[in-house]
Amino acid sequence: MNRQFKLPAILVVAVLPLVVSHPIFGQSIESKITELPTRYKRTNGYSSQEIEVLRKEWPQMVERVIKVEGRAMLANPFEMHMQKGWLKYVLPKRRPIPLLLKEGESQPVVVSGRITKIGKEHLFVIGTLDRISSDIEFVNEQRQILRAAGNQTPPPKNLVESWSALADWSRNRGAYYSDEGLKKAANEMDHESIQVEFKLADKSDAKRMLDILKRAKGREITEPLISRLRHEVLLRRWALAKELGTSALKSLLEEIVQHDPAAGQSVKEFDVAFMAKYEQDRVGVFATASEKQRTLIRRAIVVDIKTELIMNEARPDGSNGKAIAERIEREIPERLELVQQWWMKQLDWEIPRVSTYSRTQLVDLVKKLEQHDRTDDVERVKRAWVQARESRYRNDGPSGLSIIADDYLTIMNDREKATGLLMRAYEKTLKSLNSNARTSQTPENRETEESREIGERLRHLGFVRHEGEWITREAFEAIPEDPVVVAMREGRVVEGMTHKQVAGTLGPPRRVVRFATAGELREVWMYGEQSGQMSVHFQRQLDNRKPAHVVGFTTQEE
Repeated sequence: MNRQFKLPAILVVAVLPLVVSHPIFGQSIESKITELPTRYKRTNGYSSQEIEVLRKEWPQMVERVIKVEGRAMLANPFEMHMQKGWLKYVLPKRRPIPLLLKEGESQPVVVSGRITKIGKEHLFVIGTLDRISSDIEFVNEQRQILRAAGNQTPPPKNLVESWSALADWSRNRGAYYSDEGLKKAANEMDHESIQVEFKLADKSDAKRMLDILKRAKGREITEPLISRLRHEVLLRRWALAKELGTSALKSLLEEIVQHDPAAGQSVKEFDVAFMAKYEQDRVGVFATASEKQRTLIRRAIVVDIKTELIMNEARPDGSNGKAIAERIEREIPERLELVQQWWMKQLDWEIPRVSTYSRTQLVDLVKKLEQHDRTDDVERVKRAWVQARESRYRNDGPSGLSIIADDYLTIMNDREKATGLLMRAYEKTLKSLNSNARTSQTPENRETEESREIGERLRHLGFVRHEGEWITREAFEAIPEDPVVVAMREGRVVEGMTHKQVAGTLGPPRRVVRFATAGELREVWMYGEQSGQMSVHFQRQLDNRKPAHVVGFTTQEE
């Protein structure tokens, strides 16, 4: 729609000549790195968006010379408006507007002039009209300026703030014009802003690093960059936690596992080559790693933190090595070499103390030594334990000797030493019994039972009591059989038999005749009737306590 209107004469005189230019071209980037802006505008006046927002203020702005920048669109050859704006822009005297635009096209411009009111309608009378670069061109040029500023040493103090301001300008502009290109550029600049801030930050300041990470999340930075930032923050916080101690390490560990539960799960095998590269360049390798590899890295960090936590509780002397080894095996099975190492420390701590151990503790120690391939120490430990026990019990009489004998037999498997000790114990019980008998004391039941028990143990070990001595069963069986025993088994009487042996063989006599001669006592036991009578003759020396024994026998036929 074209409307006819007349401008006041004074306004016509004041109108500036029309200028069409590209004011940003022809200048070097370096010349523009002075004080970086913290708020971006394309003119020192208003944007078309701002003018529209100030619509209620237009009456107060009448006749003031102002500048407005925006995306100009032609309503007709004599009239234009800014994209998404209502204010009409015209040239004095109905002159055509010098923009070659098709319907729906726009051109970035800066206009200067005055707002005037014709009737009830406000118009912007153009004094000058400058074509300018597109918004995306403007953004890209500013990005080049900021990147160049970032290469300076030192960079401008407000560099990060300028990046954020440019990103915000591009984002707001893109939202106003529904310009996806500007929106995308804003997102890219958010990334660059965070990266620059992270690069310039003091990496030892964990709080600052966390603040940057929070800002990154607030600006909807894509996950790959967030992940990289989180990794670098993690490295810095880990270094700080080491200084702060156990509580800080535990808190950091919980955060890692909460963010990435997979990092809390053990892995069967680390990619050794990849982890070696990571150790050489942690930040660089993480930046190019796959998500699977990043999880592996986080697991490696978890393992290292858990290792440090466990080591903080380990005693230098190895006295809790077993607990440390078991905890490592349970929580970080990837560190099996530490499991073996701490078992060795535990065993090294226990071996010198074995003399104070109970039998159960000794058996447990021997089992552990065998499990960990320290068989050379087994015999040494057993002998040290048994010898310590021998020193402790050897003066405790038969019971002490019996205890030591059991140690040698069950622990050292030394039958010879064990039987020797049992024989000594048995003889001591006999001496004790004889001593009590001489003093008219009744031996205690304990001693009697003790000697019987020791004798039974010796017999169980293959020994026989013979003529006051303990001999092996083999030796006993090799002794020629006693003729008296043979005769008794065959129902015969032979010289040397005692009263008891004869009675056991022939039964009680029918008649006994006793008489004494010089220094001797003689007896004749008679068996059978006169037709088959047998007489057995006994003799005993009166001055000898030995029992009477057979010196001969006769039958009736003789």
